[in-house]
Amino acid sequence: MDPFSAERDGHLGDDQVGPEQRERAHRVVIAAVWVGLLAVALLAAALLPAPTPARTHYQVAGLALLLAVGVPRALLRSDRRAHHAAAALTATFLPGLTLIALNGTDWFFAGVQGDQSFRLEYTARFADDPTALMDYTYRGVPAFYSPGWFWLTGVVSDLLGTTPWQAYKWVAISSLWAASALTFVAWRATCSTRLAALLTVVTTIGLPFQGSAWVGSETLLTAVAYEPYGWLVASVLPPLLAWVATVEGPLSVRRGVLLGLVLGAAAWCYLLYAGLAVLALFLLTAVRRSAVRWLELVIAGAVSLVLVAPWLGRYALTWVREGMPPSAAATYVNEDSFGLLAFRPSATPGCLLAALGVVVLLSLRHLDRRLGGVGAVVAAVLVLTVVQLTLGQTGEGVLLHRLLPVLALALLTAGTLGVVLLVRRYAAGRLAPPDRVGRRAGSAVLLLVVGLSASGHASEWVGSDLTRMAADERYPDGRFPVAASPEARAAPQAGQPPVAEVVTAVDRLASEAGQDGKPVVLTDELPFLALTAWYGYQQWWDLYANPLGRYAERRAFLEGLAGEPASRIVDQLRKAPDGPDVLVLREEAGALVYRSSTWNPHDLETGVWEVRLPAEIVTDPDAISRAVGPWRVIALRE
Repeated sequence: MDPFSAERDGHLGDDQVGPEQRERAHRVVIAAVWVGLLAVALLAAALLPAPTPARTHYQVAGLALLLAVGVPRALLRSDRRAHHAAAALTATFLPGLTLIALNGTDWFFAGVQGDQSFRLEYTARFADDPTALMDYTYRGVPAFYSPGWFWLTGVVSDLLGTTPWQAYKWVAISSLWAASALTFVAWRATCSTRLAALLTVVTTIGLPFQGSAWVGSETLLTAVAYEPYGWLVASVLPPLLAWVATVEGPLSVRRGVLLGLVLGAAAWCYLLYAGLAVLALFLLTAVRRSAVRWLELVIAGAVSLVLVAPWLGRYALTWVREGMPPSAAATYVNEDSFGLLAFRPSATPGCLLAALGVVVLLSLRHLDRRLGGVGAVVAAVLVLTVVQLTLGQTGEGVLLHRLLPVLALALLTAGTLGVVLLVRRYAAGRLAPPDRVGRRAGSAVLLLVVGLSASGHASEWVGSDLTRMAADERYPDGRFPVAASPEARAAPQAGQPPVAEVVTAVDRLASEAGQDGKPVVLTDELPFLALTAWYGYQQWWDLYANPLGRYAERRAFLEGLAGEPASRIVDQLRKAPDGPDVLVLREEAGALVYRSSTWNPHDLETGVWEVRLPAEIVTDPDAISRAVGPWRVIALRE
């Protein structure tokens, strides 16, 4: 019998249903496997000793070995409970790696640096007010970035009574587990438990790792763990399209509604991937030429639009009303944004399997309808690649570097399904169950593929700069994480006042100045915005600025203050409609300095602009000021 049977009714091979009591017992065991493995991982993480480089490397090596040995043994057994165990072990792998790599720090990857700054800022915004779908920086501006995951993280922070940045780490780790679980569930709509588990394994660990990045510079860490909310969507796109490709029969309103709910939820998590899914669905439906499928897609579109209307609808209306300002984020490109130039051959299992996926989609797609759905994902990325190459001439784009991991997922899926098709034909030709030699060979191949991939990712997790930044970032109260390096503890900034001290100074001065509510703060120090509920007057990088935030106008206003006398500067700041209430700026050579960065998509460079305000504004009667380390906190009187 075919070990990778794709029967959907669950009554063949390893999905054979027994008496009712036996079925209930199986379900209990399956639930215990999923929950138990996650509980064991969390318990083991809680019992980990203080981290040292040697301990950390041994721990991730042990986890990789467990996956390499356990997954092949479970997959080759004719027991669906074992297949669930393989999927559950895979789902626990990335959270386990993350728990080990970040042992000794409460921060998630990168701490509060780079992209993580605005993500933590978003989380803090919703932790402060879960009912307001507002931008993370600018007061009164509708949310632009997909808010769903950050809203959930903020709610978790509020319910548990913990700080948003601490909640972020645990929700992110939980999301890595949930993504693999959802992928397995999604594949079960068209696959047996064994094949669903195999596809979950391959697409979870098949992406590149550091040192062998064959999809540009994107790796499993940078494209998945660093953006867990995006992984929740990207990982289920291949099984979602595979399911749609296998749908037949009359019109089903229920199916259309379900698809719409999935697309709407995807948009709330990651709008770019939701848009990719919509394009892939259009391409797939156009190829199938079925009026019934078009009607279901229309129903799905209507449901998804209703679902995103409270957020995206409000933003779109405001965007149109304000003249459709461009988004700087859409102009960003890097070395991964130039189409095929981003692909680099690598002798790794994932790259070889993805290459096989190309061959399968070009030559074997007609043998399995699921391949048609996976091919639609690939086609959608290729269409957007052409759009990127065209728009790139004018400095615009579609964030192609974020789409390449999805392309890799689809190719890995196609390659795996191609192997399964070949195994089926071989088994059917022999008309006999696989012999012991065949099983041993299959086990050896799986062990090599899983082992090499798992060990590569384990090394990436502990050796990444993102991990080091999380270990070396000071906590808001000034303490260092246990895992902080001696170099970080001895760095000059280690002696600066902690974030909490600056926050206290802002709150006190704002109160003395007669201000009410959360202040609007002009600062270029990332932690002061990312770790508080303050609003920012200006983003530190225009790529992170909401298109409705009028970044260019705010820059012009600040630059217009240069050269003005101190009294006039304070007066203009106080009278500006959306002006700052508080300034937290560094004092340098007798001036208060604000810096921000802008992206030039033509030169592929980031430039820095700055505004230097005279230090005399601290003595203005309409301002109250206090020095806190290298910063000067200035609150403007009401």
